[in-house]
Amino acid sequence: MLDSTTLQALTILLLLIVIVANAVVRRTTRAQRPISAIEALPRLVSRSIETNRPLHMAMGGFDLGDQETLLALAAADAFYESARRLSLSDAPPIVTVGSSSTLQIARDMLRRAHRSSPTASQARPYNVRWYPDTGFTMASAFSVMEYDDQLVGQVLAGRGGPELALPLWGAELHNTPTVVAATRPSGQAVGYALADHVLIGEELFAVPGYMDEQSPLRQRTLVVDIVRLLLVLLLIAGFSVNVLRQG
Repeated sequence: MLDSTTLQALTILLLLIVIVANAVVRRTTRAQRPISAIEALPRLVSRSIETNRPLHMAMGGFDLGDQETLLALAAADAFYESARRLSLSDAPPIVTVGSSSTLQIARDMLRRAHRSSPTASQARPYNVRWYPDTGFTMASAFSVMEYDDQLVGQVLAGRGGPELALPLWGAELHNTPTVVAATRPSGQAVGYALADHVLIGEELFAVPGYMDEQSPLRQRTLVVDIVRLLLVLLLIAGFSVNVLRQG
């Protein structure tokens, strides 16, 4: 094992590299790595405007006041730019939540998106719905929405599990594009099998930087990639040192 002094030195070195990389990357115009799920969002927005059909964006069962608070805020930020662009459409987006504690966050996100849109002077309805996140209840509601609301697409973020198969299967039958950003491994597995696109890990937090070209966070994922690579290299280096010492 590495001694404490070596670990401290490596930690400081890593922090310095992150700071330098962050400063350098933010000054470049290098394109970010492609994420198919995020690239699909503008297409769904454009299709919604052209066909006058609503886009469904689900915040799942994220709650406020516990470890999921950050995820609830991240989901709202991820949907903000899409909601702002959809202000031009006659079919407002449908935002669903699985917890009553996130109702106001969803409404505030839509209100903020409308105020920053070209149609800010016009009165617009906010289509926010609450479906209790109790097993298959929410998934069943999403399946009904597919037919009743004639959705142009579904973006499902949340802590969904195997029950996501129900709305995704319905969307497949109706040829409706889907994007899944599940936090549970079981939900991610179902998303990979049935959804058109999947967001994994920190990619949900990266959506605002991809959707808004003027965002100061636009190059953030490059820094995350650099840090991830450095951590892998440090782990390999530590393992190699241990092997050499034991040999």
